[in-house]
Amino acid sequence: MATPDPDRTYMHDPLIPETIVPNEEQRFASRDEAEKFFNLYACTAGFDVRITKTRKTLRELSCNKQGHHEFYKPDEDRVREKMSGRCECKAFVKIKWNQKKDYWFFERVRLEHNHQLNPSPSVKQFLRTQKNKDPIVMEIVDQMHRCDASHNTTVNVLSEIFRGRQNFTFNEMDLKNRKAAAAREERENDIPKLLEFFKEMKAQNEYFYYEVQVDKQNVIKNVFWSHASQRAEYRDFGDVVTFDTTYKTNMYSMPLALFVGSNHQLQNVVFGQALLQDEQANTFEWLFKAFQDCMSGSRDPRCILTDQDSSMAAAIKKVFKKTQHRLCRWHMLKKYKAELKKLYKLHEGLKIKLLTVINHPLTPTEFESAWNELVDEYGLREDDTINGLWNSRKLWVAAYLKPLYCGRMTSTQRSESVNQMIKNSGFTGHMTCMSKFARRMLDFIQHTNHTAAGETHWSQAGNLRLTLQPFDGHLSRVYTRAVYKNYRETYMYSTAFRIDPHPSEVDVYLLDNIPSDYIMKRYTRGARSVVTWDRHDIVSTELGCESDQYKTRKLVQLAMTAIGACRKTSIGFGRGCEQLIALAEWAETIAADTGPSNVGDCASAQDMTCQTGSVHRRKQEQKVESEAGNKLLMMNQNPENASKKRGASGSLRGKMGRKRGRPPTARQLEEEFDDVA
Repeated sequence: MATPDPDRTYMHDPLIPETIVPNEEQRFASRDEAEKFFNLYACTAGFDVRITKTRKTLRELSCNKQGHHEFYKPDEDRVREKMSGRCECKAFVKIKWNQKKDYWFFERVRLEHNHQLNPSPSVKQFLRTQKNKDPIVMEIVDQMHRCDASHNTTVNVLSEIFRGRQNFTFNEMDLKNRKAAAAREERENDIPKLLEFFKEMKAQNEYFYYEVQVDKQNVIKNVFWSHASQRAEYRDFGDVVTFDTTYKTNMYSMPLALFVGSNHQLQNVVFGQALLQDEQANTFEWLFKAFQDCMSGSRDPRCILTDQDSSMAAAIKKVFKKTQHRLCRWHMLKKYKAELKKLYKLHEGLKIKLLTVINHPLTPTEFESAWNELVDEYGLREDDTINGLWNSRKLWVAAYLKPLYCGRMTSTQRSESVNQMIKNSGFTGHMTCMSKFARRMLDFIQHTNHTAAGETHWSQAGNLRLTLQPFDGHLSRVYTRAVYKNYRETYMYSTAFRIDPHPSEVDVYLLDNIPSDYIMKRYTRGARSVVTWDRHDIVSTELGCESDQYKTRKLVQLAMTAIGACRKTSIGFGRGCEQLIALAEWAETIAADTGPSNVGDCASAQDMTCQTGSVHRRKQEQKVESEAGNKLLMMNQNPENASKKRGASGSLRGKMGRKRGRPPTARQLEEEFDDVA
């Protein structure tokens, strides 16, 4: 920093009001009041303040550039380029206590600085003592951080609130530091916080299920949990399950295991989730048993699709004894991708023919015949890659899956798409701790439930029929919108056929409705069964009425209601501002948690709004201005006369006409506002 000119002094802007400039012998009721006054002046003048001397009866506040550092690091040893800002500035104020008369006053005041002052609002954000981190604003910041909003998004929202970044009472680095501190706090005691979250969910809905596996040192190895809504979804749509552990979406790089299926609207549904320490056979066996215990009372899945993993296959065979295990077709081809690529280069046309045989709707006999012809054509009978695909054909080739219902799934694509959605939609990230991951998974489940509820709502409107056939109308009423749309596409292709005469038999069938045996209930609008527990994972309770978050949310709701009413008129705006200022001053005088309350601790904003609204309506009903002038007529005392009132044209008013009587005057509005307030 350049050495200041010792002969030059700098003062505050002469346009600063004299009422905020400190003067010697200026009195204050308390030391805090005196410090606030000087800090206000310093903020307006454009310099920072620090405490240089403190005693029981004395406090000295100086410019933060007062004095100098005794020691300076050599330039080559400096980690940061930041230099000391002190330049022996002499500006200060000495606050002293008059013990006899019990007041504080400025004993000495020196306002001359030896450096330039910068009163710009954009610079004041960096003055340490001038920062004002409003608790309400910081609560908004914390909520955005909990929702994983980016730093730029947070700053942009605050910029809208403050009408520009130059009006911030803090700087952007403060927000970054606050977010980093919150992240460190989240990572502390991660496992106890995770278990506490599970207990909260259990208290919300007793059908929430979780299970934890610990090692010999009582350290958690694996954890599985499933919410009440997930258990209900499995009861309805758990006939086919895909299982995948490909992705690691947490800071511990623990594999995320998801049990995923498809509902009656062809949407992905998650039945349960787990974080695993490893992917060994005993780990999978524990997980599958935990899943089985969680879904007790429901049948095991008919089919489970996974990628090719020997440990996983052994655990499935041991736990799900009646379940058919099938492999993901995409994973099988990916496993041999490098080897197949070499074969494709050696044998022209092999790729098209091989994929045609695999994907074409053939019977097992037809598939085996076509496969053998292909192998013999290209001389691949002894090839290890081709033999590997052939030996496991019954677990992944579509020809062998026809007798088995797989819910239109031949791969673990649904699990992988859910994993991708969890990562790409901002629900979790690679730095997410376990406790936060569990909470974010609940957010994701609520998101999917909301999407499913929206599809259910729109399905009630009926489906656009393709034809006037009776059975088409029947299916449009029975199936959900997504399933019927899929049926329409299939029906369109089914019209391309040729009729050949039968030599000995002619039968004609007229079909009005599809027989019930051919309609799968899981794809109908009434697919969801009635369960004995609440499907909602979070039950709204008023147990948190004492928390700061609850109080803030309640007050914001009431304030928004008042704002909406007051901003309609200039009178309402002025009186509303006065009342809010008076309310804030009144609240400051009350000791913490001892203020009187006219409404119960947990009264809802809607209840309080209704009370205020009912008072206003009663006032409006009691006062009606007469046609002759300003004389008020009490309708409840003379209802007959009130019922005979007519409009200006002499005709009775309709339901949509304006209210009886002239519009209330400004004075009447003020009187009514006072009565309500």
